[in-house]
Formats: sequence, structure tokens, C-alpha cells
Amino acid sequence: MEWVTDSLNLDQAYLSLLPQPFTKELAEKASNLFGGKVYMDEASTTEAFKNNASKHKIIHIGTHAESNNISPALSRLIFTKTSKKEDPNLYAYEIYNINTRRN
Repeated sequence: MEWVTDSLNLDQAYLSLLPQPFTKELAEKASNLFGGKVYMDEASTTEAFKNNASKHKIIHIGTHAESNNISPALSRLIFTKTSKKEDPNLYAYEIYNINTRRN
């Protein structure tokens, strides 16, 4: 028999992050000012960032982040988690491989 474990324990660190209402306000104002696109709430995922970073001249990232002083490449940005299997983390070492040049 396989035991079912509660995934809440695995997500406790993610769930402890506080909402950032002023960041949302700032993103909307910047979007209106510069005519940009906002990826907010469920649309603010690592995949959305990877797929759209090169489409914009200015990228404002308003999210939680964690610095890793022992292994800086493991510092991370924390995006929205839309499923239990999805990793909301975008690590510094991954950012180097993302095309951020505007096409």
C-alpha cells in the first residue's frame, strides 16, 4: 500500500511568501506608461518569463527572491506556482541561458 502524503509540507516555504500589492500597482503603472505587457498572478510563471523576455526592451521583475551567498548560482527568483509539479524558481544559473535580447 502506498501512503499519500500531504504536499502542504513541501510547499510551506512557498506558501509563507507574502503578497506584494504595491508591486502589482507599480507594474500596472509602468505598463501604462511604457505600453508594456504585464504578467501577473497566474500568468507570472518561469515559463512565461523564459518565453517572453526577448520580446521586451524593459523587463521589470517584482517578485520574491532569495540570495544564496554560499552558492550564488543557486540564488533565485520565485514566480507563481500554478501546479504542484511546477517549480516556481528561476535560478541565477538558468538566467544565463535565457535569451533576453530583443528579436
